[in-house]
Amino acid sequence: MAKKRKNIYQNYSTQDLEKAVSAVRAGMSVRKASIEYSVPKTTIHDHVSGRIEPGAKPGKPPAIPVEIEAKVVKSALEAADMGFGISRGMLKAKTGQLVNRLKLPTPFKNGVPGNMWWRGLKSRHPELVIRKPEKLSTVRSRMMNREVVSKYFSALGQLVTDLQLHDKPECIWNCDEKGFQFEHSPVSVCARKGSRSLPGRISNSRESISVLATINALGVRMPPMVVVKGKTRRSLESFSTADGPPNTVWTFQKKAWMTDALGEQWFEEVFLKYCGPHRPQLLILDSHRSHEVLGLLQMAKANGIHILALPPHTTAWLQPLDRTVFGPLSPSYNKVCSEFLGNNPCNLINKATWPALFSSAWESSVTPNNIKAGFKACGIYPVDLGAIPDQAFHTSIPFDIPLSQSQSAALSACASTSTGICSSAISSPTSSSVAPAICTTSSSSSLSLSEIPSTSVLSRAQPTSASSASITPSDILNSSVPPSDLANSTDGPPGTLLAEVTLQAADPHLTDGEFVIATTDDLLHLASVLDLDLPISSEINDIFSPKPNKSSSVPIKKRKITSHRLLTSDEIIQEKKSATEERERKEIEKEKRKQKREEKKEKQQNKENKKPKGKKKSTKDTVLCSVCMQENDSVMKGERVSWMQCDKIGCKSWVHLKCIPKSIVCMVEQDNSFFLSNMPVAILLNVIKLIKNDGFLFIHI
Repeated sequence: MAKKRKNIYQNYSTQDLEKAVSAVRAGMSVRKASIEYSVPKTTIHDHVSGRIEPGAKPGKPPAIPVEIEAKVVKSALEAADMGFGISRGMLKAKTGQLVNRLKLPTPFKNGVPGNMWWRGLKSRHPELVIRKPEKLSTVRSRMMNREVVSKYFSALGQLVTDLQLHDKPECIWNCDEKGFQFEHSPVSVCARKGSRSLPGRISNSRESISVLATINALGVRMPPMVVVKGKTRRSLESFSTADGPPNTVWTFQKKAWMTDALGEQWFEEVFLKYCGPHRPQLLILDSHRSHEVLGLLQMAKANGIHILALPPHTTAWLQPLDRTVFGPLSPSYNKVCSEFLGNNPCNLINKATWPALFSSAWESSVTPNNIKAGFKACGIYPVDLGAIPDQAFHTSIPFDIPLSQSQSAALSACASTSTGICSSAISSPTSSSVAPAICTTSSSSSLSLSEIPSTSVLSRAQPTSASSASITPSDILNSSVPPSDLANSTDGPPGTLLAEVTLQAADPHLTDGEFVIATTDDLLHLASVLDLDLPISSEINDIFSPKPNKSSSVPIKKRKITSHRLLTSDEIIQEKKSATEERERKEIEKEKRKQKREEKKEKQQNKENKKPKGKKKSTKDTVLCSVCMQENDSVMKGERVSWMQCDKIGCKSWVHLKCIPKSIVCMVEQDNSFFLSNMPVAILLNVIKLIKNDGFLFIHI
């Protein structure tokens, strides 16, 4: 819960305050000015007496120096542009980490800013807001870099010039596919305040449908090609195809995907039919495999159609359909479906009603204005690299690999030779090449550089020259001297700061090479005026900015396709032919291997069929002697010779007569019992169980 303010500050505008102060200085009393302009008397008195400087902001000063806070906000905004956004909690934690590193005195509890600091930060920097980022894959972040896009526009401009299409927008085309589902996303509706869960009707099916759209730079659209899910032509009979957009080509595929065969069908039945008689023409599309079929490319070359493939994973910024057409098409489709389901409880989105709904959304969103805006926003017509905003390239910056030392040195030498200007006249100090500056002063109120923390120390100034004697410390701190003048006035070695700036005017007791900075804020202000990189900036970048990509000697695995391609060129067509032949060769070899396996399997089955079919003795049916564990063929035949079987129903246990101890046999014979037939085996086994010394094991009871 937000903390309530105890008092209300500044219920007047800055203009009223300035008018009140001017009126008092002109002779009006403070009391009368306060009543006339609704400004407190004490406030007017403080501004007139000079107790408060002009332009001062009300309230307590920020807990962190203004310059550091501004750099923190700048780093957070840059990180968000690059796709490495910082949440509110992360920003407070990182700010606390920065304060601890710089050892700045702050009122933060446990060294971490709180919600009051966050609210004050937003009021001081209204450009800082909370936003929900959109999903962006890593490969799209990396591929949308300036070098790849610059090469693409260079090739596009050359191609448009060679084909003489500068004034022929009707000959520049773009095509792409988009997926739709029967299940749409319900639109926002009016509801009761505080409602948590709000129902929205959708379709009972999630069946997908692919739509291939084609447009040109003049704002003309071709009839779409609709691919439904199915295996035969009967899958189209359930759709009310007559209700769809006029001249729509309806076809089917097992999963409603674009395939090689459908790509050729679209080019022959849609593009060549509606592109017009003008030749040559240019078709720009992405690198989907259905767009690069050999048959399609050969037909295009034979008909004077030049096909240019966009760089991979850059279509969000470089393809007109993705930029300004498909964006409005999706919410328009959701709106039409929501209105249709809301008209009647019996309405359903199915194969019979979908064509009419799609046709309504198609007509309202794929308009000439949207189409023309897409070609202009993507820099295709007219060809203009500047149409792509700088924001589009920010996401690739963290993935850039820096040059090696040798490459960087060669590039710097080349730049110095071509411009004749040394870019290192003013640079940030480094711990290895610059020693901390130590100055002396007779003023007790000033702060020497030796007293400033090591993270905010400037390098010491070099001996002065006559050319810079007119520049004073007040000029620098008041920003009256442009940074370019200071940069041009220095010709010292790289790594020096303020090489030829005379600061003796601040204090006549100062000697050459010494200067005074009153406070840490003066130091930061001086750095901001000169646009210098202090060690504080390096600390902020280390905490708030994404870590730079380190150069490595390990070779990076190259991608197959990393840039644009002219698909109708002889090289690409020959490459596609070779790939097709290689694929066909592998298919033939695969069929041969499959045929050999089938022949081998058939021979094995024939060989087994020729063997005599004798009944195998099953291991489960074999019964062994319970004592010696040996077989007896007479058991299977039912003969009762030299063996004894248990007379219990269902029991197949038996023993050889020779396996029964003689003492037991004698004992049984003395009872005048007929051993082979009248003596029950179960009783005999019970007797045998009692005689353990003979080594006989218990068999069955």
